[in-house]
Amino acid sequence: MLLFTLLLSLAVDPTPSFSQTPAREKPVRQQPRKREVSPAFDALMRRWNVSLQEFASALIQYNQRNAALPEDKRDKSQLPKHPAAAYWQEFRILASTGDENALQWLVEQTRFARSDALAAADESLQILDELIRAHPESPAVEGSLESLRGLAETVGWQRMAQTYKEASERSQGPDNQSRALYLHAWALSERFTSQDPKVLAEVELLGDTLIEGFPKTRATLEICSSRMARIDKEHLTLQREWIATVLGRIEQHQPPESWPRQPMHAAYERYLPIANAGHPQAMGFCSRYYPAFQQAERNGLPVALVWISAWIGEHRPNDPGAWNLARLGLVQVLTTQWTTERFVVGATTDLVRNPSALDSQALNAAMQPLLASLNVQPRAHANALYLCALSDLAVNDWAHWETARAHLEKLLAEHPTEDIVTKADETLRSMINVWPGTAAPDFRGTDAEGKAFRLEDYRGRVVLIDFVDQGNGLSPGEVAARNRLVQRFEGQAFSLLGGLLEGHSPRSYTEQIAPRGILWRMALLGGLQSDIAAYWSVSQRPATFLVDPQGVIRARNLPWDQWEAEIARLLPPAAPK
Repeated sequence: MLLFTLLLSLAVDPTPSFSQTPAREKPVRQQPRKREVSPAFDALMRRWNVSLQEFASALIQYNQRNAALPEDKRDKSQLPKHPAAAYWQEFRILASTGDENALQWLVEQTRFARSDALAAADESLQILDELIRAHPESPAVEGSLESLRGLAETVGWQRMAQTYKEASERSQGPDNQSRALYLHAWALSERFTSQDPKVLAEVELLGDTLIEGFPKTRATLEICSSRMARIDKEHLTLQREWIATVLGRIEQHQPPESWPRQPMHAAYERYLPIANAGHPQAMGFCSRYYPAFQQAERNGLPVALVWISAWIGEHRPNDPGAWNLARLGLVQVLTTQWTTERFVVGATTDLVRNPSALDSQALNAAMQPLLASLNVQPRAHANALYLCALSDLAVNDWAHWETARAHLEKLLAEHPTEDIVTKADETLRSMINVWPGTAAPDFRGTDAEGKAFRLEDYRGRVVLIDFVDQGNGLSPGEVAARNRLVQRFEGQAFSLLGGLLEGHSPRSYTEQIAPRGILWRMALLGGLQSDIAAYWSVSQRPATFLVDPQGVIRARNLPWDQWEAEIARLLPPAAPK
C-alpha cells in the first residue's frame, strides 16, 4: 500500500512525499541478559559503592586544593587511596565460592588494587581465564572483556589480541563470543588504526564473521555502524561517478538505454548483509527506501532520479555537503536530458523547499539547461529562475546581485501565477530596499565601550557600512584591507562602521575580536536574525554598503580594491583654508 501511495504521488507530482512513509527504523535495543546476584555480592557492592563515592569526592577536593600547583609539586602523601585495595580480599574470597560477579569485579578492579601495573595486568588476565573456565556463558564475561581494553598499553597489543582470540574460542553464548571477536579485531588493528593490508584483511574477515554469525548482538551492531559509514562513502562515490559518466554520454547524444546501472542497486547489495544483522539504518534502506526506489524506477529512470534527489534531501545526515553536490548532479542529469519534461518540475520544486544548504555553483549549473531552453514547463522555468537568483545572491558580489535581480524580475514578469512568485517578490523587495540609489535604512548599535551610535550621526560624511562575523570579513588580510581604508582617508569626511553579526558581549568582543587590530567602530548587533541585518537584506557576510553624505546608498559589495576610488569620488569638497 505504501508503494502504491508513493507511485500515485509521483504520477501526480514527481516529488516524492516522505511524509507518507513510516518513521525511521528504531534502533534494535538489546535487552540486558539476566544476571543472578547473590545476597553476599549485593551487600558487598553496596559498601563498595559508598567507598567509591567517598574516594571520588576526596579526589575532587585534593585536585581543587592543588589546582595552582604543577603535578610534580603536589604532596602525593595527601592523595586519597583508591578503595579497591581495601576491598580486594573480600571480593577474592567471594569469588572463590564461584560467584561470577565477584570474578568480574576482580578483573575490573585489580589494576587499581596493585601498585605494579604489569603485575596487576597479568593478574587481571589470569582472573579472566578463571571466569571463562567457570562461567563461559555468563554476562560477566562480556563486561570483563570490555573492561580490559585499558590494559593494552601495559601488556602490548599483540598479547591483548591473543587474549581476545582465546576468549572468543573458549567463551559461550553469542554476546560473549561476539564481544571477544570484536575486541580481537580492535586489538589486532590497535584501535582500528592499522593500515597494514594483512591486518586489515584479517579485521575484515572478523567483521564478516560477526555480521554473518552473530546478528543483532551489541558487538555486531558496532561493527555494522562502521561498515555503514564506509558503505555510505562508497555509495556517494558511485553516485558521483555515475553522474559524471551519464553527463558525458548525454553530451555524446547517447540514449539512457546506454547508461550504466543506477548505483542505488549496488548500494542495496552492500547494505543487505548489515540489514540482516540488525543495523537499523541499513534495515530502513533495504526494507523501505530501496523498494520505493524500485517502484519509482519501474515508472522510468527520470522518476527514479527525482525520487533519489528527494531522498538525499531528507535522509543523508552524513557529510550533507557532499551528498547535496551529488543531489544537484542528479538534478543536472534530469534538466539536461529531460529539459522540457514534467519530471524536472518535481525535482526543482523539491530544491526550492530548502535551497540554503545547496552549493551555489552546482545549483547554477543544474538550472542552466532550463534557462537556455524555450520549451520548459512554466513551473520548472520559474523555479529555475528563483534558484539561480539565490545561487547568485550566495556569491555575494555586486555583479551577481545584478544578475539575481534580473532573474527575479524575469520570473515575476513571465510567471506571475506560479506559486514561487510570493517568495520571489519578497526576495526582490528585500534587495531593492538596499539597492544603490535608495535611501539607506536605519543602522544603529552599541559598540564595545557601551556607547550607542547610529548612521544618522554621520550625515555629511561618506560611510562604508560593513557587516561581518569572525569567519567572514575579519581574517588578518581582510582586517588589514579595512584598516588601510581608514588610514587612507584619515582626517577626511569618511567613516567605516562595522556591524558584527554574532552574539558578542562587550567583554567577549574586547577579548576575542579587538586584538585583531580593528581601527574602525563596530556595532555589536547579535546574530544574523537581528533587525538591522533584516533592514539591510544581509544574508551573506561580509556585506558592504557605501552611503554618500546625503544618506543614499551608492554601491554594494564591490571588489575590495575598488572601494578607495568610490569613496574618493563621493567625498565632499574640502573646506577652503
